[in-house]
Amino acid sequence: MTYVTYGGVTIGICLALATLVKWWPGLKPLQKQPLQYLGKLLPFLLAWAYGVLAILTVGGLVGWIADTALWITNWLGDAALVWGVGGQAGQHTSSAPICPSRSQVAASSSSSPQG
Repeated sequence: MTYVTYGGVTIGICLALATLVKWWPGLKPLQKQPLQYLGKLLPFLLAWAYGVLAILTVGGLVGWIADTALWITNWLGDAALVWGVGGQAGQHTSSAPICPSRSQVAASSSSSPQG
């Protein structure tokens, strides 16, 4: 099963930010010639879109390469989170519910005093 960890997301965001910082021409040049500068960003956006689609593939050589890339970014990101800020390794991005369950809401409301 292919899964993404918080570490993999961290590495992905860092790579995207580094590319955008390197690309950023400044506000005035971007306003004067937007198509020229956006054209310089186009190869990155196309490669990013292809990478996203490659991660979603099921098999074959492209799928194996994408799974290997996902594995190494998850591992590097987990290492950075564990040794850098003291997080836990291997936390899936889908491991915890975003919203509390009904039983958690009921338990918290029954334990709070009502006045």
